[in-house]
Amino acid sequence: MNVSKIAALSLLGIVGLTASTANAGLPVPPTPTCEHRFDWPDDPAAHVLNGPLDGSFDYDFLGSAIANVSGAYSADTMSLWWDVAFAQSAYIVDTAVTGGGMVGLDGDLMVGMTTTITDSQGRVWEENVRRMRSGCDEQRILEPTTLGLSHTGTWSAGRYDYEEQRPLAKNHSVTTLIADVVGTLYPDGSSEAVASYYQSGQEANTSITVTEQRNLDGERWTHLELSSLDAARQYDTYVAPDGTITQEGYFGYDPQWDYSVTRDYAGFGEGWMESGDTEQYCYLEIGVVCTRTCWILEEIEEYQEELEEEQGIEWEFEFGMYVDGLPPDDVDNYCNSALFEDYAVLPY
Repeated sequence: MNVSKIAALSLLGIVGLTASTANAGLPVPPTPTCEHRFDWPDDPAAHVLNGPLDGSFDYDFLGSAIANVSGAYSADTMSLWWDVAFAQSAYIVDTAVTGGGMVGLDGDLMVGMTTTITDSQGRVWEENVRRMRSGCDEQRILEPTTLGLSHTGTWSAGRYDYEEQRPLAKNHSVTTLIADVVGTLYPDGSSEAVASYYQSGQEANTSITVTEQRNLDGERWTHLELSSLDAARQYDTYVAPDGTITQEGYFGYDPQWDYSVTRDYAGFGEGWMESGDTEQYCYLEIGVVCTRTCWILEEIEEYQEELEEEQGIEWEFEFGMYVDGLPPDDVDNYCNSALFEDYAVLPY
């Protein structure tokens, strides 16, 4: 073994260990400083350990959304990079990471990383994170620090529990609302988090709670509760691996509207909203131009009876919509923009 190789292995934390005959002379990884740590897509130590222990890696990761993870860590320059390739049907198409620092094969870290995430619509998110891990305890800082993300976590049997402060996300964008987040990662690739935001004052009294679950198959489940001086909102959202969003819930105080919408990741879809207070029903067409076609429920029933008398046929009636035939003329071509809010812990 030459001097440069010894220096490299020293920085990787594996110098002085005997070679493994089962691995054709490759060094044996040291005993982890935390026996509870498990692999996760943003963990450089996990990636290096899944390679031939020369710093390079190229392998398939847990979950159906991620197709491949490939990259390298150089102990000589203390630089690292990797790229995550996703399944063809996934709404995230690429994640690229560059950075540098100390990556120990015992699991300890002291690195700075820039992560760039690109989706199928060309949206790009970038995060700069300093990450420090010693044993089972971890700390992260999001740069610039004015945006928040003070993160502390602990690896224990079968889970990683953390607390952090980070900006809430809304419609794939980062907001200025800094939330307190409590979350957990699990070895099977699932995660859960609860983000809470509260603002009080003479002119503002807003509370937002987002409960979120994700997995490495690309699925997300979100439950939101929002209340303020002049509004209320609650909904459940499911995001499929291809980015299709289904959301059901209600908004408003007086009147209150119940609604259900489904749209693809490009933003096209349909749905309905109904108010028991005003006895109105609206059919929604979601696209570049979003239209809301509304009727008074009583008028719909009267219109249905008139058609049956005039045409001598029976009309089917579902959720206030005519299945056969054209609905009444549009009486409202405005879609409430608040209807399509999608709060989440992460923007992607």
